Amino acid sequence: RIADGEEQRKAARGKARGENLRGFDFLKKNGAPRKKNFSGKRERGAAIKMKQEAEKMKVKDVVRAAAETLRLTDAVNFCDGKNESDAEKAAAGEAEAKKLLEFFNDTETELAVLAVPLIKDEKVTAVNGEIALSALSENFVRALRLTDKNGRRAAVATGAGALKTDADEGILRYAYLPAKKTLDGESDFRCGVPEKLFVNGVVSRYYFDRQLFEEAAVYKKEYEAAALCVRRLAGGGKFRARRWR
Repeated sequence: RIADGEEQRKAARGKARGENLRGFDFLKKNGAPRKKNFSGKRERGAAIKMKQEAEKMKVKDVVRAAAETLRLTDAVNFCDGKNESDAEKAAAGEAEAKKLLEFFNDTETELAVLAVPLIKDEKVTAVNGEIALSALSENFVRALRLTDKNGRRAAVATGAGALKTDADEGILRYAYLPAKKTLDGESDFRCGVPEKLFVNGVVSRYYFDRQLFEEAAVYKKEYEAAALCVRRLAGGGKFRARRWR
């Protein structure tokens, strides 16, 4: 049995050497196989991603999609620029679209607070050790970090209406709340947050406002499930759903 095992090992080693030699002869004759170049695909993929990140969601697109889901024909036509010849329908469509816009703003603010924080990097200058919050371009929520002019992390603390720091100037990264939008505006969220998420939030609020609670619950459930997915993809944890009033 020992002899048989030894012969089997020798045969296996010989086979391996034969395969190696055949592979070596193939390389001498044909050269090493070329490596596939995936850099072009990576570059194209990065370009597409950058383009998508540069695109912002149109508020009117969300309002129109919500109106279409709710079968609010006058609001859909208003968003499309129709109904000009019928003053009554035009007024009704505008009123409905403005109500949906209000729900869009509520949804965007809730997402920024509970799901995916909006982050901004902004160049700031301190005066007497303070950075006035009123001087920031967005509605400040909290400071995430301050980098001084030499690229080093600087200490920063939130005070009454100002941030206190020893740095004279630098780049402040902070979370902020979105400003109220108009129909012709753009969402602060980029394409990483799907339009359908906003539509479900708007539709659910519309039904809740009309006290159609069963219909509201259906869309609210879809909205919160999608918000949780977006939060997890963004590196957050559980979506803290709250009751609407």
